[in-house]
Amino acid sequence: MITIIHGENLSLSRSFLLDKKNEAKEVVEFSGGRLQLSDLAQLSTGGSLFTRERSVFIENLLVNKKQTAFKEIVEFIKINQKDFDFFLWENGELSKTVLSQFPGASVNVFKLPQNLFLFLDNLRPDNQNNVNFFHKAIENSNQELVLYMMIRQFRLMLALVAEDLLIDEVKRIAPWQKDKVRKQANLFGEEKLIRSLKKLHIIDLKQKSGQTGLTLIQAVDIFLLSV
Repeated sequence: MITIIHGENLSLSRSFLLDKKNEAKEVVEFSGGRLQLSDLAQLSTGGSLFTRERSVFIENLLVNKKQTAFKEIVEFIKINQKDFDFFLWENGELSKTVLSQFPGASVNVFKLPQNLFLFLDNLRPDNQNNVNFFHKAIENSNQELVLYMMIRQFRLMLALVAEDLLIDEVKRIAPWQKDKVRKQANLFGEEKLIRSLKKLHIIDLKQKSGQTGLTLIQAVDIFLLSV
């Protein structure tokens, strides 16, 4: 059987993935970016006497379509799904075209709440509503996830306003999304985006290391008021 786990809500999709690993009798894990066809071929040699007891977890295979032997690896998974349980976890939401390669697969998509997108889309410099949108976003989303998405949004804006900065996340978004984020980025300008991104990384580091007396909400409130 093939189970595909994807979506922008990485917190929930990760939790679902961990639950599946805990339920499995025997776990085999691979990174999609480094996976070779020979790695999968070795699954049926040695180890468990009953291959069906082996659950194979592969992370970010489908976003690495340019890797060597990608088509062969996908075909191997489809042919051998009767012998193994394959779990494909992806860092983001997959298109219908990609999902159509796996007819009959169990597809689990974890979407982000609309309040979070509303907050990210409306981020503006010198905008008092930034704080209000932020507090609405954390009503439905994990605070750490909202911070992660803020960092991602500023990284996207910086990449699009600095034309020589090309990151994988930019390659994966649709043209209309690029245009929208580019317009948003132009409101900030490159220098302000760089400063803001550095501040967000500092907030993230201090929260994870316990080097601050502020809660995450307080730290983000202060940041938004100073943007």
